[in-house]
Amino acid sequence: MLGPYYANLNDAAIMKEIIDSPDGICNLLEPGDVFVVDRGFRDVQAHLEDKGYQVLMPALKGKRNQLMTTESNASRYVTKIRWVVEAVHGMLKQKYHLLDQKFDNKMLPRFVKDQTNVLKAQVQSRHIGRKVYRCFIEYKPDTIGWSGILRYCCECANGLRTIGCCSHVAAIIFYLAHARYLAKIPRPAEILNSLFNKDNITTVIDEDSEED
Repeated sequence: MLGPYYANLNDAAIMKEIIDSPDGICNLLEPGDVFVVDRGFRDVQAHLEDKGYQVLMPALKGKRNQLMTTESNASRYVTKIRWVVEAVHGMLKQKYHLLDQKFDNKMLPRFVKDQTNVLKAQVQSRHIGRKVYRCFIEYKPDTIGWSGILRYCCECANGLRTIGCCSHVAAIIFYLAHARYLAKIPRPAEILNSLFNKDNITTVIDEDSEED
């Protein structure tokens, strides 16, 4: 059994890795076999079809207001089959509980202790006084630009988002890569203060009156 996989990999990326594994499920498949998937696998559909498999997936509406009649009927057909698949998955998870578990970020410190290119930092929460978030950033030494950041995670609620990073990770990268080399670190959104400069405000009403 393959896995576990990192939280920044979506269903399509995991499927591609499983199919491309030489010792995996590909040894049991034959050209023409059918994959019944949901829309989360749309990014791997072409890869599966290139290998000779058929892919059944609900139609994508895109920018249209609604699907065509044939597309709707085909989507319902796929959904009915998917219900059976999900039901079997539920039975497997009840019998083998490990398949339904997620590994906590608290396990990360056990694997980063001996790696020199993994940065660990703690950030105080702005909203909860007793709360401190642990952040982990893996980087490529001696590189310039965002490509030098390989992976990152944080213990906050948004720390494992697949699109973008949380504010804690962004603040650490901003300070270490840029701000600490400045003579003065600007306050966040300092430019917005100029919008409320009284000298630049034009008075519309000079005196209070009923006519005004």
